[in-house]
Amino acid sequence: MRSHVFLVSFPGHGHVNPLLRLGKRLASMGLLVTLSTPKFFGKQMTKADNTPVGDGFLRFEFFDDGWDDDDSRRPNHDQYMTQLEHSCACFAAYYHYNRGLVPFPNESDPEIDVQLPIMPVLKHDEVPSFLHPSTPYAFLRTAILDQSSGLIRLPLDG
Repeated sequence: MRSHVFLVSFPGHGHVNPLLRLGKRLASMGLLVTLSTPKFFGKQMTKADNTPVGDGFLRFEFFDDGWDDDDSRRPNHDQYMTQLEHSCACFAAYYHYNRGLVPFPNESDPEIDVQLPIMPVLKHDEVPSFLHPSTPYAFLRTAILDQSSGLIRLPLDG
């Protein structure tokens, strides 16, 4: 099985271009590399899904940042950063839940608050709904967690 590296970039050429170079370098060593950035920025990138690079592959997966492409708030850096932090908080929550790194609401304590590293405390009702024990969509939790279970990631603290 090929190792998989997941790279997530801020939507700006000064961030995406260096990460794309890193991704190509990692792929050339035989890895599967997925580069992700918001959809509106991804539309500006060349579509080259599953492109062979050396002994590996580079692919793109774009995520929805919650705003329409022509949203008038997008040019406002402060508003956009707040919006983008919500997308990143979900990634962090799934990662920590999947690996059991911090306590999450569970059947015996459904109202526990969640403290993720370098983030404000999430109240039990602010946790992504698929991670809450009362979700009627537990099968989607399983699907989401299965997708992220093989991701290689550096620790948040260094």
